[in-house]
Amino acid sequence: MNYETKLFQAYHVNREKLIHYGFEKRKYDYVWSKTMSEPSLRMEVVIVEDGAVHASIIDTVFEEEYTQYRLDYAEGEFVNRVKEEFTAVLMDIRTHCFTKSYFVSDQANRLALLIKSQFGDEPSFLWEKTPNAAVFKNPANQKWYALIMNLAGKTIHLTSETVDILNVKLPSEQIEQLLKRTGFVPAYHMNKTHWITILLDDSLKDDEIMQYIMQSHGDTHHRDEWIVPANPKYYDVISEFENTDTITWNQTAHIQKGNAVYLYFGLPYSAILYKCMVIETDLPTSSRDNKGRMKKQMRIQRIEKYENDQFPLSLLKQCGVKSVRGARSMPEQLSRMINHKNDKNE
Repeated sequence: MNYETKLFQAYHVNREKLIHYGFEKRKYDYVWSKTMSEPSLRMEVVIVEDGAVHASIIDTVFEEEYTQYRLDYAEGEFVNRVKEEFTAVLMDIRTHCFTKSYFVSDQANRLALLIKSQFGDEPSFLWEKTPNAAVFKNPANQKWYALIMNLAGKTIHLTSETVDILNVKLPSEQIEQLLKRTGFVPAYHMNKTHWITILLDDSLKDDEIMQYIMQSHGDTHHRDEWIVPANPKYYDVISEFENTDTITWNQTAHIQKGNAVYLYFGLPYSAILYKCMVIETDLPTSSRDNKGRMKKQMRIQRIEKYENDQFPLSLLKQCGVKSVRGARSMPEQLSRMINHKNDKNE
């Protein structure tokens, strides 16, 4: 990565300001030049169509490029003076003609705006040594739900010089499936069982990535609402609830007394059909899990019955729930939708 690329990384050009600054438009490029304090040197700056900046110093005596100032080992008062002036000019152009963005890539910046629109959260830049890395936190409890940073491509075995990445927290079984697809790699610097890295190189659409961000955001909430799968092939819950409001259920994850449990039924329903309240936990059972540990059960009480078309899987997907294979926390967006409908019905 050359000096200009580093200096203008995460900055986006304002072409109207280029003209005001004194740049001349030539077809698709913008060109500017100036005689330096050393009269025999001329500095030229070209900003190409994609906004990349290319600068050079020309020795006007020979009309050849002067490159000594670019050498790390070059020393001397003259070279240092030229290098300082070169940097000062570029910094001035950056100040007057460019806008600082949150991140390097356009997709990372678009997602940052979508996150702000969806949750009201802005990125937190926590580390001086990595100014292009930021986390998004749930302000209610300061838990992270997304991290965007710029990496050297070779860090994650890519051929690109640099790449913006996004880390989000998802169910482990979903991570296993996503890693089979282009655009996903094992989590960089995060727990690879619970987090996954998404490449922000426009190989995936913003809308799809936002679904994963919404899932990850939902995981930061106080875990008092859960979606739990119900399989009528093994337990006819619907018939059971016709006779009683209270049933026992396998206690999974970190479900506690007083939590709300939403029972999701697969085919032929593919929808959430019941809201229940956990009224007892840690009930004894004689069965064991696949690691030989004693299972526990809980007692749940039916609170609400929903129609098949009220909270179907298609609606759940819009809230970041692609499937329900095990107990999972309720995303905030879905919780608001369900509780809003409950309030209207009361």
